[in-house]
Amino acid sequence: MEMPPVSYFEENLCTHYNLIGSCTIDEHYHIVLPNITTIAIIREWLNGQESSPKLLITFTPVNSRMSYLVSLLSDYFHVLFYSSI
Repeated sequence: MEMPPVSYFEENLCTHYNLIGSCTIDEHYHIVLPNITTIAIIREWLNGQESSPKLLITFTPVNSRMSYLVSLLSDYFHVLFYSSI
């Protein structure tokens, strides 16, 4: 089965847009957000749509710092969960 063209979908179908991979983590483990000019341009475009969808800035960088933070959170929740049993 062939994929339908993008024009097939209703323009205001989406209520949220994810800006995937837009954040990074610096060497001090601080979150670095995307450039404010980029966000302003995207927001202006979104506000021009009939349904005014939301822009979500996702925290999905792929790097060793992110892996380190995830492992810390995992350890923390593991201890928290098993200490309550």
